[in-house]
Parts: sequence; structure tokens; C-alpha cells
Amino acid sequence: PRSTLFPYTTLFRSGSDDGTSSGGYDEKDINLTIAKLVGGYLEAEGAKVYYTRTSDTYVSLTDRTDYAYNKGCNLFVSIHCNSSSSSSAAGTEVYYSVKSAYAKKTLASKISSAVSSALDTSNRGAKTKTGSSGNDYYSVIRTSAAKGIPGLIVEHGFMSNSSDLSKLTSSSYQKKAAKAEAEAIIKYWNS
Repeated sequence: PRSTLFPYTTLFRSGSDDGTSSGGYDEKDINLTIAKLVGGYLEAEGAKVYYTRTSDTYVSLTDRTDYAYNKGCNLFVSIHCNSSSSSSAAGTEVYYSVKSAYAKKTLASKISSAVSSALDTSNRGAKTKTGSSGNDYYSVIRTSAAKGIPGLIVEHGFMSNSSDLSKLTSSSYQKKAAKAEAEAIIKYWNS
């Protein structure tokens, strides 16, 4: 069995790929801050955390899941912020695998609920997204499952929504969200 090791990625938008931007903030920077906070809380609870990046560098999607596999991780969590063409879209959601062996719906639901409560955003819940071939749409979830690792994408909030953005860029809200996310993972893993 794989040991309890958690890799934390900070989104596929890193280094030269900024992701979404709003109000002078880049998604990659918010994601990195939150990822380091979550990782710190997990480590304080005894989890071994591996980061796919700890600075403003680019790591390919495949390299991320290869790294997790090579480290013997049993969970891959990708940190994100959402965006929409509609400024009214708001809230927290967590994506999990469509593959039943790697579908962590309960964990995704717990994280979404905990983070939305901490950020005071709407809880959009746990979701899946299927690609054209019937596999997972999102690469990090699909390639994690292919390597035998459940993968999640945590969309903390919408940078295109002014209320969500103000919380995503607030250090106190970032800490609250990160702590809630880490606690949800630890509680799930210990149950």
C-alpha cells in the first residue's frame, strides 16, 4: 500500500503561464500562496507533502503526476482559482475523477464545503467533468488515475467575481481556506 503522502500542485498555470488575471492579481501567485499554506497545515498534522513547485516556475502536467507517482503519493491535489465571462459566477467547487476506483467524491464534497465556509463563498460542490473519450476531462485528474493516484482540482473561488477575488487575495482568508482544506483532508484520511 502507498503511504500517506500528499503532493500539492499550484495549478497548470505557473511560470510563463499565468492563468487568469483580475484586479492586478495573477492566479498562479494566489495558487502558490494557498498551496504552501495547505501544505504547511498538512505537515503539521504529520502528512508528508510534496510540492510540484515552490517558486514561479513551469512544470508540465505530465511531469506533475509523474513526480507524484515517483514519490509514492496517494493523493494529488491541484490548487486553482476559477474564472468566468460572467462576473456573477461565484463560489468554491472541487473536481474528482469519473473513474470509480479513483473517485473521491466524499473527500471532494468535504473540501468544497469546508473551503466555501472558510471563504464565505457559495458551495458549488463536488463535480466531475468527462472528456470526449469518456475519461476525465482534466489532465491532472486523468493522468493521476492512470498512475493509480486519486486526483482532485480545488477551485477556491472565481477571480472574475469581485467578492470572491477580495477573499482570494486576503491573507487572512487564504489562511482560513488553507486550514479548512487541510483539516478536511486529514479528517477524511483518518476516518
